[in-house]
Amino acid sequence: MKKIIIPADAFDEVIAEAPKTKTNYAKVFESLQEHKDGLTSNELAEKSGVLARRVTEAIKRMKHENIVKEKTCRCRRTAIYFL
Repeated sequence: MKKIIIPADAFDEVIAEAPKTKTNYAKVFESLQEHKDGLTSNELAEKSGVLARRVTEAIKRMKHENIVKEKTCRCRRTAIYFL
C-alpha cells in the first residue's frame, strides 16, 4: 500500500475557509451590547435566537465573570440584565 503525503500548508487553507460559528455566550453578549437599557432573559432569548436555558447559562457565566449587572423591574420580580 502506498503512503499518501499531504503538505502541512494544505491544512491552513482548509482552516481559513471554515465558517466561524458564534457560541450562545457570544450571541447573548452581542444582544446585551445592542440594547443598552437592558433585557430580561426572555427578551434575550427572542432577540439572540438562543434557547432560554442557554441564555440562563450564559448570564450565570457573565455574572461570575462580573461582566453583566442586574436590576429589577418595577414589579420587583423580573431581573433586567445589562452591561
